[in-house]
Amino acid sequence: MSTEAPTYHIISHTHWDREWYLPFEQFRIMLVRMLDGLLELLDREPDYRFHLDAQTILLDDYLDIRPERREELRMRIREGRLLIGPWYVQNDFYLSSGEATIRNLEIGIRAAEEFGGGMRIGYAADQFGVISQLPQILQGFGIDSFIFGRGFDNWIKEGDEWVLRPAPTEFVWEGADGSRVDAFHMAFWYNNAQRFSADRAKAGALLRGIRESALPRATTPHLLCMNGVDHLAPQDDLLEILSDLSATLPPGETLRQSTLAEYVDAVRRRLEIEDPRPLIRGELREGRGDQILHGTLSTRSYLKYLNVEAQNQLEAILEPLYALLELAGFSGCWPESILHYLWKTLLSNLAHDSICGCSADRVHAAMVDRYARIEEAADFLEEEALDLLSRHWDCGGAPFFIAVVNTQQDPRSEVLSCELHFPADLEIASFRLYDSENNKLSFEVLHRERMLRNAISPINLPGNLEVDSFHCLIESPLTAGFGFSTIRVVPDSHSATPPAGTGNDRPVPRIENEYLSVGLHENGTVELRDADGRLITESAIVLEDDEDCGDVYLYRDGPVKELYSSTAMPLVIEEVVQAELESRITWHSEWDLPLEYLGPEERRSAERGRLTTRITLRLRKHDPYLTILFEIDNEIRDHRLRWRLESPAACDTTLARAPFSYEERSRIIDDAEIRGRENPFAGVLIHRDSEGRGIALLSRGIHGYEHDPFDPSLLRLTLLRANKYILKGFDGENMRNDLWQAAGNQCPGTTRLEAALLPLTAGDKTADIERALRRFLTPLRRRFQATDARILGGGRPGVQDPAVSEIFYPEDRFPELKITPGEILQISGAEVSCLKLNRSADMIILRIVNLEADASAVDISYAGELQAAYRLDLAENLLESIPIADNADIALTLKPGEIATCGLVTADYPTYRVASESGREEERGSGKRKKTAALSAN
Repeated sequence: MSTEAPTYHIISHTHWDREWYLPFEQFRIMLVRMLDGLLELLDREPDYRFHLDAQTILLDDYLDIRPERREELRMRIREGRLLIGPWYVQNDFYLSSGEATIRNLEIGIRAAEEFGGGMRIGYAADQFGVISQLPQILQGFGIDSFIFGRGFDNWIKEGDEWVLRPAPTEFVWEGADGSRVDAFHMAFWYNNAQRFSADRAKAGALLRGIRESALPRATTPHLLCMNGVDHLAPQDDLLEILSDLSATLPPGETLRQSTLAEYVDAVRRRLEIEDPRPLIRGELREGRGDQILHGTLSTRSYLKYLNVEAQNQLEAILEPLYALLELAGFSGCWPESILHYLWKTLLSNLAHDSICGCSADRVHAAMVDRYARIEEAADFLEEEALDLLSRHWDCGGAPFFIAVVNTQQDPRSEVLSCELHFPADLEIASFRLYDSENNKLSFEVLHRERMLRNAISPINLPGNLEVDSFHCLIESPLTAGFGFSTIRVVPDSHSATPPAGTGNDRPVPRIENEYLSVGLHENGTVELRDADGRLITESAIVLEDDEDCGDVYLYRDGPVKELYSSTAMPLVIEEVVQAELESRITWHSEWDLPLEYLGPEERRSAERGRLTTRITLRLRKHDPYLTILFEIDNEIRDHRLRWRLESPAACDTTLARAPFSYEERSRIIDDAEIRGRENPFAGVLIHRDSEGRGIALLSRGIHGYEHDPFDPSLLRLTLLRANKYILKGFDGENMRNDLWQAAGNQCPGTTRLEAALLPLTAGDKTADIERALRRFLTPLRRRFQATDARILGGGRPGVQDPAVSEIFYPEDRFPELKITPGEILQISGAEVSCLKLNRSADMIILRIVNLEADASAVDISYAGELQAAYRLDLAENLLESIPIADNADIALTLKPGEIATCGLVTADYPTYRVASESGREEERGSGKRKKTAALSAN
């Protein structure tokens, strides 16, 4: 490590949690006052510079209150004295999808450029661990450095003591695909020079402390000194103090206010002489519990569920749906501004103290409202897109039809939940369903009622239509990936509507489909078998409840552990249905539990309360997995509810999906401090033996798991954590300050989560599991419509006189377009992360990733004609052209873990490749269009 006289780089900054122990609006008032004071300081001190926490959302927050200071901000940013970007928010990397992290940089960099330019320094002060693909993501935006606070811990256990190790604060970090960045670890936190005293002796002592702690771990004499911390105003007398202090330094030492970019450049210049840095590979999640705050993976799990839903609506439904509209010829429909707004709204919830659930109650109530706003807008946009498509559908001559759209890359047939609304005056009592080749389709009517259906139009008053509504389960025809299929609906007054299924009175309630057989035992355990009756696991679900006397960041158990199991709780079976399309078992248990944890007495209370758990097991035709719905109605405080899953494999590792990667993790059995900690997974957790047999758990909202340190076949997944504190002292004592109280983290009310169990065999690859995950998260989209769309729409007249009453209908912007069943875009050899439009370049953006352990040959085929194809970086800047074969096909080779972004310029409307049930292909075309080529993106 460096033995030279140090150079102190004083970085004036604030770390600004927009919402945390205070709600957003209160912190915003503090932000406004802080920035008002900073702008005055920048006027007084022409040499002063300040870092605004690398997140541009703070500019939006400030300008909502101070719009008149926009040009003043822009001037200081252009001067390089107010440093912003590259992020929009400081997001949590494990609870955000990989695509969300990319959009975070994309939006942040764009905002910084609008203000005159931002830093290209990867800065993540306080995220609770760092994903292995971040080097590649940073490099995709031209960022080759990373400064961070957590995940590379300098503490190790020696005997019973934690001691500092001489780990370097600078290293080369290599990500999952081999991408590298220069990494700088703030081992002594982002406040190691928090504020300098005007007292020269005290200021000198602070510098000496920095030198003695940091220099032994630094690879160069350049030391990073972070002048600031959470929510602090800039130190307005800093330059005067530094000038005075410089005169007292020992020979060779230098001191100056600096910037993160200047510090990085200084270190790199020194390393050109000699570079002793180590190479560190993979995710950065080292550390004690108080370094990697693993409890946040499951704190307020209801937020995690809502977040998965919101991310999926934007990434997997809306963007590909509107991209398919553009590719199908509906040019100009891309709702760019609305999608940009929705992404910014989502990202505001992904700030680490927000999505991690470790804030005050009002913060998370506001987050729930943001998620509701995203859902409302997304549902509206999806309905508009499907309505536009269905009005141009080739319905095969049927009076009614269901337009089916696949916004994912996999061809599939699945059971759809769909509502059919027939005008009541038609008196339709029953119907038949056919695919486009006149094959009859199975369906089940779950519920029928006469109701009023809204009819909303932009050119008529809102109206309603009396309809007979049939809520059905329908077996869809095979629908191509990124393609369309049709279900013809033929009214039939002479046939009875099929029944919805029958009950099941076997001694062990059991349901089956073509893949699996599931039984519920009297003690609440769930047995899972394959279609041939071979046992997969006889204990797929057991719930366990114990005390949680920790805080939102960390689970802590008490000195006397009280563990309650669902196997000891009486269960009430609500429903057992075995049917052709969907079979299900629903039961609930009422748990009588200690009401709370008594901290001073270190035990759970004698007073009792009620916890209700309701579980539904569902098997649908064509689904290769068992779907599990959890509903937890909680009135118990200070406890943790976990799902104990017995895997068919007994192995010492798990493979956990993370953004753009899978991470192999070993069981930790030698350290009680670490033993009980949770590890993250994003949607998939794989537990399989050396022969490839085991199980994959698919998740919607469950993110934290523990691999049992004593039994390699057991996994535990946290469904609910309830405790009363935002923060306890590191010795476990309660912070004696009402500021840290968070009674709502007790999570009263109902929490809903969803999972699925997918048995694995030796031949299953990562691509197969990813395909199952997409099926689980993103069902086919569907729209019931009449061939004459006016029958179900229109509204009501806007005049009083019946003689002039008229319903008006909008002019069709695309009168020549007709949608037929088929495929628009085909991708093999990689997983699609993004399909969207870059409007400014008139280019379809396709982002793919290779999640396999080997290089992969990728084929991309468009049903129409490609005018041009490009490799782009993540910022969508042109890298190189891609050769096009046969006017529509391109080929790439991706190394393991590689993320590739392609820009596709289409030349005409597509000729759809139609996949029939028999596998036979034919072509159906549509009209041509003129399109201007984009020579480069942006």
